[in-house]
Amino acid sequence: MKENNEDEWISHLVGDLQKVEAMQEPEIPEADQLMHSIKTFKAERKKAYKREMIAFLVTALLILISYSTIAFKMMTVFIWIQGFALLLIPIIFKLEKKRRMKRRNEVTMF
Repeated sequence: MKENNEDEWISHLVGDLQKVEAMQEPEIPEADQLMHSIKTFKAERKKAYKREMIAFLVTALLILISYSTIAFKMMTVFIWIQGFALLLIPIIFKLEKKRRMKRRNEVTMF
């Protein structure tokens, strides 16, 4: 009786352990699922790239239009803005480079 009870208990334990192992095994996606995920990701990135490019071009055109208006209407203001830009751009570039190095310790091209 005791041996039968132990065998039953062991068989239940083995069955439960197999259920736990089955739950812990990760599902391996099939090739079709992976390809669909990759295509979806690429399509989303392409849309995001187009939106970012349009936003960049619109911003660049607005800046160009405002600078050309200033250049033709108020020449001295335009010259002052250009002078400040020549002084501030390298400083901003250095500060941004330091901030990125601290934040992510990344390798930069410059």
